[in-house]
Amino acid sequence: MNSRTKPVEIAAVILLLCPAVFCQGFRHSNAKVSAGNNAPQTSPALEALVERVRLAQLASRNLPNYELVREYRISGEGRNSIQADVTAALDFSPTENTYTVEKQDGSPRGIEVVRRILDHEMASSKSKTDSNVALTTANYDLGYAGEAVLDGQPCFLLELAPKRKEKELIAGQAWIDKSTFEVRRIEGDLAKSPSMWIKKVHVAITFGDVGGNWLQTSLNAKADVRFIGSQTLTSNLIDFQTPEEIAQKSFGTAHVPGSSAFRQRQ
Repeated sequence: MNSRTKPVEIAAVILLLCPAVFCQGFRHSNAKVSAGNNAPQTSPALEALVERVRLAQLASRNLPNYELVREYRISGEGRNSIQADVTAALDFSPTENTYTVEKQDGSPRGIEVVRRILDHEMASSKSKTDSNVALTTANYDLGYAGEAVLDGQPCFLLELAPKRKEKELIAGQAWIDKSTFEVRRIEGDLAKSPSMWIKKVHVAITFGDVGGNWLQTSLNAKADVRFIGSQTLTSNLIDFQTPEEIAQKSFGTAHVPGSSAFRQRQ
């Protein structure tokens, strides 16, 4: 491996692993927090809004056993950029997390990067705790930034200023659903560059209701790599199976499609 391509490979692996770590913190079912008669509608007191977001995160719970199917794509603009298109099934259970690559295409380097992302996601889902990345005053200085509509849903906007320079925290904004106080979108720059080769990483993560569970539905991470240019990772949820559906498969039932909202497997 020559000195020109080695920094690209190292930087790509490091940078593309970071968003995968962050995203694990928001895997939960959509247990709703009742807003009551005093639900904030416009310009709510910041403390009240932050508290409702905190309660929404506390009320949620991890699913004991489920399967996701995601499509990962890596692309770049420079001649030394890496390319990959990988579809993988991720199985999460209380005892073991595993994944199976269903389809892969692209450069060997790009495919290897995606596999490292998957390896890291399996490991981080067991070792990371929600408190490390949650939208709380322990991790962020939070500010009220107004209101917006995201995918037809009214949201409050929160400014995110990380209290620590960590690559799992994001300096940017969060879109909070006005009715459930769940996080619908987070966008901004990683608070800490994951590598000396990376100038910055901009991420956009979206969440939504999938079969009654609040899950990450997409990720876009774009890194500005020194001397090379930009590298982009996208990840999209294309199928989800509940514990009940997994149980049917384990008893020999034919393939049970997942949530109709994300039944896009071909």
